Amino acid sequence: MVFWLAPIGKSLGIKSSRPKRAANIPDLEEAYSQCSRIKHKTVVTLSKKLDMSERQIERWWRHRRAQDKPSTLVKFCENSWRCIYYTYSFIYGIVVLWNKPWLWNINNCWYDYPHQ
Repeated sequence: MVFWLAPIGKSLGIKSSRPKRAANIPDLEEAYSQCSRIKHKTVVTLSKKLDMSERQIERWWRHRRAQDKPSTLVKFCENSWRCIYYTYSFIYGIVVLWNKPWLWNINNCWYDYPHQ
């Protein structure tokens, strides 16, 4: 499905670019793997340990979190697939139920009620 949805998305002008990768700093990666949200206390501890400013650590954290997010084109493909699936399911339901009498007259649901 992605094979033909991605070119459609690109022709609509949706970008598949990813944010540039965060620098590989093992101590920060380890802290990030424990929790993707950072507390100020952790920032202070890491800045002292790594001899970096708090601002540099926060910037690295933002870049690292952005790196994990899917691109806009990936989101477009996933949501297009869902839209197509539910549209076809709805149409199939209408086709199957179209000739049923109780679809058009709700009183037909109650004929012979206890002994259906």
